[in-house]
Amino acid sequence: MQIGDPQAGKSSVLYDVAARVTRGAAMPDQPVSSTSPPGRVLFLEAEDPPQVVRARLRAAGADLERVSIPGPGDAGTPCQLPDDIGRIEAHARQQGVDLIVISPLAASIRTNLHSDGAVRRALQPLVAMAQRLNAAVVLVNHLTKASQRSVLHAGAGSMGIVALARSVLLVAEDPTDDTHRLLLPLKNSFAAPAAPLGFRIVSKGDSTVVEWTGQADAAVMELMAPRRPGGRELWDAMRVL
Repeated sequence: MQIGDPQAGKSSVLYDVAARVTRGAAMPDQPVSSTSPPGRVLFLEAEDPPQVVRARLRAAGADLERVSIPGPGDAGTPCQLPDDIGRIEAHARQQGVDLIVISPLAASIRTNLHSDGAVRRALQPLVAMAQRLNAAVVLVNHLTKASQRSVLHAGAGSMGIVALARSVLLVAEDPTDDTHRLLLPLKNSFAAPAAPLGFRIVSKGDSTVVEWTGQADAAVMELMAPRRPGGRELWDAMRVL
């Protein structure tokens, strides 16, 4: 799950990670020598057209032969959860997909996002599908504009979304540097908490890409403190089921 301001760079981070999956390249927190077999990615994007998604992935260095970006009317795009689970799974199996990106959650789920029970019923089939496929699923969720107790409550909708996510990542502006961004781990059910990472968004041709700046000062985790009413909103979320 990825949380962050609309200009914080959550999409750029997502495209960078997806591109690394297609190349089998090391992730930003791994040594460059850490490689894995190239994987395949399925993008179910409800807001940007396929040509935009493809252009941003190309700029990030993705192997586009390993990316499936269904057009309108294909493979449930824009998908509606849980109705389109069957079509998504069939397409993912056909392509041998390792990573499925669904963005944004609010446009891709046919239920009341503020009802914990309804959200769990809508997303449990997605969790089960990910397990059957042995694939990662990333949900991109927008933030709520209301003041919250903590950033884990900042994503729009029920806390059931966070509860089902195995990993929650926060993308935020660096309060000490307007040109710098932060990727902060909020939740990880399978490993010890990771160190926060820093990055910048830089231009590349007609697009933008991520330039990682390494491990960030752990003090930036203070961003997880409750937001103050009227304060600058820093969050949007990427949830990994």
